[in-house]
Formats: sequence, C-alpha cells, structure tokens
Amino acid sequence: IGLGFAGRQFIRVQTRLALQDWINDGQVQLSTTMLGDADVSELGRRVLAFLAKYLGAQVGSLYVGNGNGNASFVRVAGYGLESLDPRSEVVAAGQTLVGQVAADGRVALINDVPEGYIDVRTGTGAARPRTLCLLPTVAEGAVNGVVELGFFSDPPQAIFELLKAVAPSLGMVIRSAHYRKLQAELLEE
Repeated sequence: IGLGFAGRQFIRVQTRLALQDWINDGQVQLSTTMLGDADVSELGRRVLAFLAKYLGAQVGSLYVGNGNGNASFVRVAGYGLESLDPRSEVVAAGQTLVGQVAADGRVALINDVPEGYIDVRTGTGAARPRTLCLLPTVAEGAVNGVVELGFFSDPPQAIFELLKAVAPSLGMVIRSAHYRKLQAELLEE
C-alpha cells in the first residue's frame, strides 16, 4: 500500500510541475511577443495570435479601455473573426458580457455558446465556438482591457490558470501602449 500511495503522489507532483512549466513557458513566450513599441492594435493582433496558437482558441477579440476612466471599451484587434460588427466595436462598462467583465474585474466562462452569437469562418464553412472565456486585464488596480477567446471544445483548467497569470502583464503592456500614444499626441501639439 505504501509504494502505491508514494507512486500516486509522485505522479501528482510531476503533473503539477509539468503544468507549472507550461504556464511559465507561456508567460515567457507571451512576454517576448509583447516586446517593442507597438501601438495597441498591433499589440492586440500579436497577443491574440499567440494566445490562439498556444491555447488552441479559434477566435478572439481584444477590447481596450478608452482611458477616460475606462467607461467604455473599444475592440482594437480580432483573431479569426469574419468581420468586425460596428455595433460591437465600442462597449460600455457593465453592458454586454465584455462590459460586465470590465465592470466586475472577474473572468467569465460561457459554455454552450448560443446559435448566432459568434462564428468562426473558413473558406469552406462556419461553426460556432462551444466555450467563450473573457478575461479582464488590470493595471494599477483598474481594468483596462478584456480579452475574449472562443474554443470549439471545453478548454482544460490549465488554460484559465495561464490566462490569470498573464492578465497583469497584459494590463501593464496595454497601459504602456496607451501612454506612448498620449505622449506622441502631446509631442505633436
């Protein structure tokens, strides 16, 4: 009995260490992806492309706060979207799921996404994701962005652990891009 218990404990520890390595590797790769002085749209495209590849998401959006107390959030980048619907380009905090995540500052997970909500399109067809994950990004204690990712299958818990781990660095990079934009505007005046 003692060897069986020790073996199971060893496997649990090794599994947890492998998960932590995967999370750490994702954080490092995302940090590398975010290097440079890109504007927030380019930054969003890079971040969404990386997250889609690393996490297996089929569709995604990045909404960024307007900087005026972040009362509204603008979609600045998309991944795998057919087109950006002008009605969903700007979302007020507290309205829609994106706005609610921004207002609450908490991750939202939507299972069994309803028909007509969002589609992933290819050249030969379309399908809706099964699960949506919405993640707030935070800088200096305030939500400044929301990442929305869609998956065809239920994502494992490890994905949410990674997303929670990278949210603060995403928030800081979004804030930095916003400050660079403000600085450039001030220098033009």
